Amino acid sequence: MRMQNVKGSRARRAKRALLGALVVAVLSYAGCAVVTNKLVLREERTAVRDPESGLLVGTAPRVLGPEDSSCAVLMVHGYLGAGQNFADLPERLAQQGWRVRVMLLPGHGTSPHDLEAVTPDELIDAVLEEARALRAHHQKVVLVGHSMGGTLSTLAAAEVPLDGLVLAAPYFGITRRWYYVLSPEQWVRIGSPLLRWVYKGHKFTQVNRPEGKKQVLSYTWVPVKSGLALTELAREVNQPGLLERIECPVLLIHSHGDVAASPRHAAAAFERFPSSDKRFVWFDRSNHHLFFDYDREQVMEEIAAFVDQCSAPEPMGPIRDAQDDQKEQAMSYVIRKATERPALDGDWDGPQWVNANTLEVALFHEKSSDHRPRVRARVLYDAEGVYVMFRVEDRYVLATRTQYQDPVCRDACVEFFVQPKPDKGYFNFETSCIGTILLSYVEDPTRTPEGFEKSKPVAEDLANQIELFHSIPGPVIEEIEEETTWTVAYFVPFTLFEAHVGALGDVAGQEWRANFYKCADESSHPHWASWAPIAEELNFHRPDKFAPVYFER
Repeated sequence: MRMQNVKGSRARRAKRALLGALVVAVLSYAGCAVVTNKLVLREERTAVRDPESGLLVGTAPRVLGPEDSSCAVLMVHGYLGAGQNFADLPERLAQQGWRVRVMLLPGHGTSPHDLEAVTPDELIDAVLEEARALRAHHQKVVLVGHSMGGTLSTLAAAEVPLDGLVLAAPYFGITRRWYYVLSPEQWVRIGSPLLRWVYKGHKFTQVNRPEGKKQVLSYTWVPVKSGLALTELAREVNQPGLLERIECPVLLIHSHGDVAASPRHAAAAFERFPSSDKRFVWFDRSNHHLFFDYDREQVMEEIAAFVDQCSAPEPMGPIRDAQDDQKEQAMSYVIRKATERPALDGDWDGPQWVNANTLEVALFHEKSSDHRPRVRARVLYDAEGVYVMFRVEDRYVLATRTQYQDPVCRDACVEFFVQPKPDKGYFNFETSCIGTILLSYVEDPTRTPEGFEKSKPVAEDLANQIELFHSIPGPVIEEIEEETTWTVAYFVPFTLFEAHVGALGDVAGQEWRANFYKCADESSHPHWASWAPIAEELNFHRPDKFAPVYFER
């Protein structure tokens, strides 16, 4: 009996000790969270800011160089930093005659709290917007990206035609040290629910040159949640087929001793660039912030020489127009597999849709008016079929056709042409902003007085299997001239395709071919745009110009 009492007493003491330890741990965690929050807020209050913009001093975006230059450079800084991280490289390039735009990424230059809320798409879209703006006004455009800015520049280069891409210590993955045990990406996923802030400070700035540590402008407190966005960007840039679309000249500069951005991952990415004009320059004395380290002069000389080379005239004939420049770049798209059925509600960043790759329908034919709407598309698939969503930032919207097989190309219209098998025909899904569909199966698009040599409309009972969402109710008789954003989303079952091309089997890993279009023939500002180039003739029915789309395994 006495022995049982002793054992029970020990068990109770052990439980009390465990409970006490748990309480101490919870209180310590809560206390730590309170303290770190106060420290972050105190740093924000005491930071030196520009009185007009409210930005941290030294972080404001800048434009340098001659306004009328035919050549432009976009400089994209890295994680936690600002354009100041390029040292005096912008001034050097401006002196060479380039128009230089030094951008500030969302969530940077203000507060770590702002960075905490920024999504990967917001970062990507910011760079795409800047790159397109330069592309619209300059004959030559080069992107220079450092660290995460290299990631974003690479993603932009896969969507916007460039004349050169410079990647300085680009982030394609985090350098792994032997004592990490787990990968850095795993630690970020584990730590994000537990920790909100991590202190970095100047001591941990990755510069080997002692004087350089305090010269690099950066947040000293890191929001752990933003690390998830960083790892998502790495996943995005390393996806199959993306790097293979970048055929412009590439200069990649890295240090063997970079303890932030993995040199090994950068070397692997470099091998995937198909460009015949690419160069990898290694340095040994520097760390991650190359522009402030021992090799800084050589780094800037390499970049200045490369950028200058990009401004040289084309070796063949005169300078080509934008349609030609958007041209021969290899295009491809990866259709990701949805883990749940995507909602057809027009929510561009809704569950499932936010995980889809985004493509830009941005190659406008020369016959287009000066209205160039921004058109994006996303595609997903599951075991039942394909999901497509278009988002259009438009004006001059007109939509009067309301019946199946009406000529919707004359209205505000988006189109998805897709060929499931190389020896079969293709489908033209043409959908207006009010949800009217024209759909045919085309086997021979040779033009005849009646239409095409061999083509037939998809039967309406099959077309009724398509589930469709459209954000604008119709019809739109009076043209909407003001800025209007509209979406179209639809689901196409594989059975519709199979009724014409035969059994598809498991599509995971398959390659189909496709193109995406935007048109508005009868708008007051007509325009015609494509994702993949269609050559000089205004003709969307060019299956020979379709680009590969791959179904994720």
